[in-house]
Amino acid sequence: MTHIGADVSYVGSKKDGIIRISGRARRSGIDAGVNMGKIMEEVSEHYNGTGGGHDGAAGLDVIGEDIQDVLDKCVGVTLKILKNTPAGRN
Repeated sequence: MTHIGADVSYVGSKKDGIIRISGRARRSGIDAGVNMGKIMEEVSEHYNGTGGGHDGAAGLDVIGEDIQDVLDKCVGVTLKILKNTPAGRN
């Protein structure tokens, strides 16, 4: 998704009760305050899973059935960061 212009993107899959989310951020997203590793850590802790990575690329694994809920949480945390950083208020 970042290859087609998204500043921040998330994709997910679910198999055998494990939800996996991968997130990417372009330099513009990182410059606006997004740190994908920290976001994935926060979201995975909310679901008692594991997650982490780097500023621009990270992932998480959680046990669950509702992939949309986990994706929505990732987006929500990202929006909260962007709304609370000076670079994200433009």
